[in-house]
Formats: sequence, C-alpha cells, structure tokens
Amino acid sequence: MTTRTFVRGALLACILALTTGTAAALTLDKTITIAVDDEQRTIHTFASSVAGALESAGLRVDDQDTLAPTASSAVEDGSRIVLRRGRPLDLTVDGTQHEIWTTALTVETALRQVGMPSRDVELSADPARRIPLEGMALVVRIAKPIVLFDGGLPAKEIHSTALSVGDLLTQQGVPLRALDTVTPERTSPVLPGMTVRVTRVTAEELSEKRLVRPPVRKVKDPEVRTLAKRVTVTAATVWDQLARCESGDNWAANSGNGYYGGLQFDKATWSANGGNQFAPYPHQASREQQIAVAQRVRNARGNYHAWPTCSAQLGLW
Repeated sequence: MTTRTFVRGALLACILALTTGTAAALTLDKTITIAVDDEQRTIHTFASSVAGALESAGLRVDDQDTLAPTASSAVEDGSRIVLRRGRPLDLTVDGTQHEIWTTALTVETALRQVGMPSRDVELSADPARRIPLEGMALVVRIAKPIVLFDGGLPAKEIHSTALSVGDLLTQQGVPLRALDTVTPERTSPVLPGMTVRVTRVTAEELSEKRLVRPPVRKVKDPEVRTLAKRVTVTAATVWDQLARCESGDNWAANSGNGYYGGLQFDKATWSANGGNQFAPYPHQASREQQIAVAQRVRNARGNYHAWPTCSAQLGLW
C-alpha cells in the first residue's frame, strides 16, 4: 500500500465517523416548548426529562410552583412544558387576614381559585390587575343582604360591604342624632341576613300656663288682739262675695286656665257634683245653677275649703 492510498483511506474513515456522529446528534436533539406563566419560549435540548429540559433553559421550580408534566416525565421532540410560578397573596376578607400562595396571574383569577366571587364584592385592586411575582396585598369585602328599618320608614332590603353597623349607617346615609338608638349597636359586626333598626327619638319643650293658687299660711301674732264681730249674711250674699273674689263677679268667666264660671269650678268638680244636669261647663249655666252646685260641694265637704283663698279672706273658715 502506498502512502497516498493510506492517507485516502484515513480521510474516508474520518468522514464516515463525522457523518455518523452528526446523525446521532441530530437524533438526540429535541425541540421543546416551555410556557412560563403567560410567556412561551422554544428551546433545543438533549435532555430526556422535564427536569433536564428546564435546567437546559435555566429555569428553577419552587415548592409553590405548579409543573405539568411532572419533573420526572420523559420529553421528546415537540413536547410542551407548562410552569406556573407561585405568588404570595396577603388576602384580607371582611377583616380576617389570610396568607396564601397562588399561581393566578390576575386578581380575578386568584379569587376564583380560592372559591370567592368576583361580583358583589368590594376590592382594593382592580380585578384585572396582574399579580407581581413578589406578591401583593388584597382587601376583599363581601356584600351581605341586610334589612334596614329607619324610624317609621318602610324597610329597605340592601346589600352592603360594611363591616360594622356604624359603617353600614354611614354607607347608607343614615345618621344618628343625639337621642336616636340603633339595634344591634353601632360596633356590632354586619352579618348576612341581619335586621338593623334605627329608632328616632325627638325631644320637644312644651310650655303650659296653669293657674296655681298660692298657699295660705296662718301666723298667730300674740300682740294682735282678735276682735269678734257678728256679721249676718244670707247664703246668696256669701256666694256673690265668693264670685266677686274668684272671678270679679263674672258668672260667665272662661279664661282658658281650666276654671270656669263665677265660682271658678274645674270641670271634674262640676261634673262630680251634678253640674252636667244644668250645662256641660259651669260658665254655660246660670248664676242660680252654679250656686246650687256650689252648695252641694260645700255640703259634701262641710266647709268652704274648695275656695281656700277667697273663703279665708271672707272669714268663712
């Protein structure tokens, strides 16, 4: 064998080896699609498993992430891997705080994952807001059905996200005045199906004029001599004198103070002593009829004390 023949054979052997190796390499190389959250990339790898493909792509899977297929699953040319990365969510629902992890990309999806409605709720963030990888805080208030009674107004059936009865009244524009009350009290938590009652209390100052007869006080002065004088008067004269003292001798007096006629009867005394047989009110009866009722009062009591001030002035005690 000449040197030229040997060289030619060696070159053919190298070319054959390179061709075989290239074919084998092309057979082992795979095109894999990896979807990370909502981003998608395509890689070429010689890895035979999902874990190897992710490592080739420089991706790490944490405990809070979700992966499909599993890390130990085999991959082949054209395989698709889905990686959802976990995000911490500081969730406060109606005042109660929860620390959770979610693979949701938006607030609305996260609420759906935890079984919470995205409607009839009050959120501290827009439902379409994207949750960053480092996480976020979210406050949720769920609307609850409430029946509200405000004083004498008809009941209102409402849905409210208020946390307390006081917040509910503020939210509904139902202020409490100084004397008003509410049940349950303002600090009570709002519960589904609760009935809230507001009682309106109004204080009014009333002014009333009444005739108050001054009390009679007798004081005996040892230095004053009592002179006895006999006075003879007729019954009619006594009643006329009392009428003059009580009403200025006006037998039709009606001053609006609750006392009527010349002898200033009140309605109860007049009716109790048969005055209604003459007239409904004393001032509507004649002088003689008023005197007849007055005599019944005097006879029933045995004195003129029904007219304390004037009878004392006339010396009838």
